Amino acid sequence: MAEYSVKKEQLINWKILKQSEGQLLATNAYALLTSDYFSFSKTQCAVFKGTDRAVFLDKREFTGPIYTQIEEAVDFVLRNIRLGATIDGLVRKEKYELPPKAIRKMIINAHCHRNLLDESCIQVAVYDDRLEVTSPGGLYNGLTYRKS
Repeated sequence: MAEYSVKKEQLINWKILKQSEGQLLATNAYALLTSDYFSFSKTQCAVFKGTDRAVFLDKREFTGPIYTQIEEAVDFVLRNIRLGATIDGLVRKEKYELPPKAIRKMIINAHCHRNLLDESCIQVAVYDDRLEVTSPGGLYNGLTYRKS
């Protein structure tokens, strides 16, 4: 894993830290990124038999810093989807039925775009025919799903 250097000014600009009366204070964003302080900050993952939620085969709930929730959720999905392999000469090439980068992006987006005023949690559901990632909240700034 690559190491990154983040300066205090960046953390202030990102509103992870704030300055107040000459002191540097942690914000709620800091708590979300580094701890399990908020009980609603969790990721629930489940594998369902078939194409509906009638019967689940496995379920897990991940808490703690958001970055660990993301990693654990991605690992959960990868453990519960099919992995195939082909042989090309002497080289064995493994390939998941869904691209791991797309799975990671879906789960990261669910966390990034969730409505933190809604105390529901991120849900990741693996079915026989699809993967669903659900994030609490609706569309941004009064947008609707209705076509105009």
